Amino acid sequence: MLVMISPILKANTIEAKLIGECQDGKTIKLMWFVKKWDKNLVGFNIKKKNKDGQWISINNEPIVPEVYQNKNLQIVENSTEELIRLKSKLKSLLEQGVLKSMDNKSFIQSLLKNNDTLKILSRSFGSDFDLALISGFGLIDRNNIEDKEQYGLFPVRLNGEEKSPVALFTWNSKDNIHLEQSINVNSTYTETGVKLLWSLPLNTINKIHAKGFNIYKKEGTNWVKINNKPVTEFDNLNNGYTFNDHTQTDENITYAITIATMFNNEGIKNQYLVLNRKKIDYNIASNN
Repeated sequence: MLVMISPILKANTIEAKLIGECQDGKTIKLMWFVKKWDKNLVGFNIKKKNKDGQWISINNEPIVPEVYQNKNLQIVENSTEELIRLKSKLKSLLEQGVLKSMDNKSFIQSLLKNNDTLKILSRSFGSDFDLALISGFGLIDRNNIEDKEQYGLFPVRLNGEEKSPVALFTWNSKDNIHLEQSINVNSTYTETGVKLLWSLPLNTINKIHAKGFNIYKKEGTNWVKINNKPVTEFDNLNNGYTFNDHTQTDENITYAITIATMFNNEGIKNQYLVLNRKKIDYNIASNN
């Protein structure tokens, strides 16, 4: 008797990563990255497990890659204040040409045409979480956050949603303190002002999804940010991260350095006082 064995065809397995962060214990920000876009892939649903172990969808319709002015961002963000801000930012980015308007079909075609597009997108999402929300690769959960939450990334294909998640992320309430990292700061004087120097272990930076550091200066009772964009480059010569403040002053200065994350969160302000030192005449000093 001849037995025919038919090959079992597996659906394409999507290589994806789901990450998240919660700073206030009430709001969890989620972002996902996809290594390669499949031809029949439409978008994703984000679900979290309830107390009975069942997956419950957070979004009320699939989150798909697309960018246009009147996009329904309420699928990924339900805060009225934040929705107004996001829509305003989307309008500004489109007008500036930073983003290009694309419907779902056009966006997917661009992802299928060039694999590097996803890499470029991932880098932009890592720099600004708003871009992930706007483009269809992020979501904010503000609904009844428990001490422990497990999220799943479910692909939605042309023939429907897959039954199993392709990526998982688990958050515990104890994890929201990870931004409270202590940063040791030192300083040196230069011809033009003060150079700040600090460091943080690379494994810590990777664990908390840090995208860089922000620098603040205290003016009266207020903190004023003095860097244009987060400091990201490690200075091998000084064995740490550096920032030069070229402001000359006769007063003592209080600086603060914060960790800036990929989710547009910030850690505590690590304060550092620089005592005033009389300006050195470098021309005279160099002749001695």
